[in-house]
Amino acid sequence: MSEAARKVVVGSDGSALAEGVLDPLQTLLGSEEGARVYLLRTIAADAPEEQIEEARAALEQAARRHAAPRCEFEAHVRRGDAAEEILRFSQEVEADLIAMSSHGRRGVERFVRGSVAERVLRHAERPVLLLNPFALASWEGGVARVIVPLDGSERAEAILPLAQDFARRLSAELRVLHVSEPNDAPHRGIHRARIEATHAGLDAEGQPATLALREGGPAEAILDEVEQSEGGVLLAMTTHGLSGLERWAYGSVAEHVLRRCPAPLLVLRQR
Repeated sequence: MSEAARKVVVGSDGSALAEGVLDPLQTLLGSEEGARVYLLRTIAADAPEEQIEEARAALEQAARRHAAPRCEFEAHVRRGDAAEEILRFSQEVEADLIAMSSHGRRGVERFVRGSVAERVLRHAERPVLLLNPFALASWEGGVARVIVPLDGSERAEAILPLAQDFARRLSAELRVLHVSEPNDAPHRGIHRARIEATHAGLDAEGQPATLALREGGPAEAILDEVEQSEGGVLLAMTTHGLSGLERWAYGSVAEHVLRRCPAPLLVLRQR
């Protein structure tokens, strides 16, 4: 995956909410030379050809409404399962990012096991940008801060290059967040030292970042950091474990944050 998102696949169901994702992408990609957005609509395998043409025409109209000088839009319609086609198409075009809308007011609280968005998040091999109605409204006011929760592991840091890229494009503050748990005293010093070294490395790369150190439950602290931030926020984080989101059912930090966060979410699944 490239450190910069230049090729983006947008999963669309034809709704106004799904099209709303294109406005944030204009902000992110509008000045990026060679940027390309693929609008992908999936319909039933047995749908008549007429329905395919109608879906393609609707996507092409959406593309024209959101045209940007340096960003090209392509409309694609496929037959089959929506999640499978989004994942397959993203691999075919070597996308840097998948962008989707969710219908919950906060985070992905209305996700159910087997839904399109949940399945894409579970299996995607590239980052996913997820926006719900609240997040879309927040983005319209401008994103002032990109928050990256780090736990001292190399896996958690995998999202940093893309978070840096988003912060640069949005002219937003990059904020590294580390939460020390009360029962993690034996490793607290090691984790904090790595976080501080990572933070110093960002400064050395010419992209200053702020550092927030908190104590308590990780999920609650992350959500509190989002809620207390002034201006719009983008939360960028990884999911851990060989099975990605399969650990959500066991109450992981990612589950609590992703289901309750009102901000736009940039998620990278780590194997």
